[in-house]
Amino acid sequence: MRDFAQAILQLESSWNEGDAREIVGDLTVAAWQRWAIECCFETAKQETGLDEYEVRSWHRWYRHITLSMLAMAFLAVVRAKANSTEDEVGAGQKGALSWCR
Repeated sequence: MRDFAQAILQLESSWNEGDAREIVGDLTVAAWQRWAIECCFETAKQETGLDEYEVRSWHRWYRHITLSMLAMAFLAVVRAKANSTEDEVGAGQKGALSWCR
């Protein structure tokens, strides 16, 4: 118990203002990442039926979730290509996708 108390005292003595700023910065980054992940899961629920499973075994649930996330990844790639090719498309073909032709 004495070693534990000494370790705590050493930790407290080495604590400074810079460490506190780093910790707050790390927590802020984690909070924003969590928000982005929550948005992705909400989108997956709406677009790929991530939450619409009625299965009775773990294997079927795993297959459903895997296929839903694969479909979400596919849609993300399609959106990224659509957004990047939008600038390349001519003025007369606004909205047309070069990879669909």
